Amino acid sequence: FFNDTATTEIYTLSLHDALPISRSIESAQKKVEGRNFDIRKHLVEYDDVMNKHRMIVYSRRRNILKNENIHESIIDLLKKVSINMAHSTAISKRPQEWPFEKLIEDIQALTGVPPDSFREHIISSQTPQDLEEKVVDLLSTTFSNRQETLANDELFFNVEKQVYLRTIDRLWMEHIDSMMRLREQVSFRGYAQKDPLVEYKNDGFSMFEKLILNIQSNTLQT
Repeated sequence: FFNDTATTEIYTLSLHDALPISRSIESAQKKVEGRNFDIRKHLVEYDDVMNKHRMIVYSRRRNILKNENIHESIIDLLKKVSINMAHSTAISKRPQEWPFEKLIEDIQALTGVPPDSFREHIISSQTPQDLEEKVVDLLSTTFSNRQETLANDELFFNVEKQVYLRTIDRLWMEHIDSMMRLREQVSFRGYAQKDPLVEYKNDGFSMFEKLILNIQSNTLQT
């Protein structure tokens, strides 16, 4: 180190060797930063899917809370469920091929009405429109009869509101858990050359549609 020439040579060699190492470190840092950015971007995109679900459910819940009487909304649910049940049954042009027994079981599960009291009426349907009208009429009549068991309409309207809210809350919490499990599951689909985010969006959409249908049917059933 007392020799100036030797010191200069050592410093020059050290600097020359350090440059590739420095570039390698810089390159590695950029790769890590890029990977972290992609991770954050994907997290935001995953969260965006759930946020859309949350906005729809919370909006529906707010509408229930701000209205004193939601009877018309319940009647609307009843019609939607009835029509969906009829459409799921009238799946071909030939009424003979319609799964009437499945529909009858669903109606019984929903209303508690004995099947023998409406089976013949339902299976006599010859067109999708005819079946739809009969299912809507059956569920509407059953619902009205249930309402008449409570002499106080105000009490009944309050029950409708509380049941609707509790059903939304319970099924929404279950949906959150299901979406969390789905998020974990789709990560493995990358090994099958599938985009996990696309898979999450597609499956999440189907699950959300099922959530809405379950909220409607569970509210009416309760």
